[in-house]
Amino acid sequence: DSFGWRGGQSSEQHDIHELTHMFFEVLERCLRPTSARALMHELYGGTIERGVRCRTCGYSSVRTEDIQDVPLYVRNAATVTAALDDQCVVEQMVGANQYECGECDAKRDAFRWQRFRALPPVLILSLQRFDFDYTRGVRVKLSSELRFPRVLHMHPYMSTSPEQIERGIADAEQRQRKADEEAA
Repeated sequence: DSFGWRGGQSSEQHDIHELTHMFFEVLERCLRPTSARALMHELYGGTIERGVRCRTCGYSSVRTEDIQDVPLYVRNAATVTAALDDQCVVEQMVGANQYECGECDAKRDAFRWQRFRALPPVLILSLQRFDFDYTRGVRVKLSSELRFPRVLHMHPYMSTSPEQIERGIADAEQRQRKADEEAA
């Protein structure tokens, strides 16, 4: 019984994000009866904001979640900052990926975003280096180099104001217009 995994699960390959959560749960359980019971949250606890806005009626749904690490998808990214840029850009949900708007009671085009609300003193970036190769039908490990800056400035990825989201939505609309013009 290691980290709560049973039987053959302990010898299976698990991703680092899953291992981190299991490890933190074990540490939190051990720290509960001590004066350091909040240590894990104090060191590694942060919050992320995820939002969606319907393009038809303007309804927005925003939720905040506690985090202990950040799964960072590194496909097509040469640097950590490029991966964070990809993850925190406002994106459009269109076509088959439309949003089910509760106000319109229908699938609608929408904008989706995520930003950090609060960062922990110790930020863990769990590099997501596995992808699925649809042509071969197998999971593959991404082995490309990923460069880290000496100092990681997280301010561009923070949810500092509603105006920041509005700028992101305007940028997404401009990218879509440009893509539409290039396609025509």
